[in-house]
Amino acid sequence: HVFGEYGEPALPFCLFHFTMEDNQGYFTWVAEPVVEEGRQFLKYHREDAPATRLDQRVLDLIVASVDAYYDTLYKSAVRA
Repeated sequence: HVFGEYGEPALPFCLFHFTMEDNQGYFTWVAEPVVEEGRQFLKYHREDAPATRLDQRVLDLIVASVDAYYDTLYKSAVRA
């Protein structure tokens, strides 16, 4: 099992990798937060996922994705 003995992450989860070779940072989603049609879910990346070079735009997208996920989760919990 790719996620080991603990199973799939229950929260949005990404990996950051920083290298001294080119002084860059990279990231990839393990459990990517997705919001579609007012519902939130996590998309699990079980295979090798491409690493994206970090910059301010990418960091803003990561924060916006996680923020939208939790906003939708909160709205569905309050409604229930």
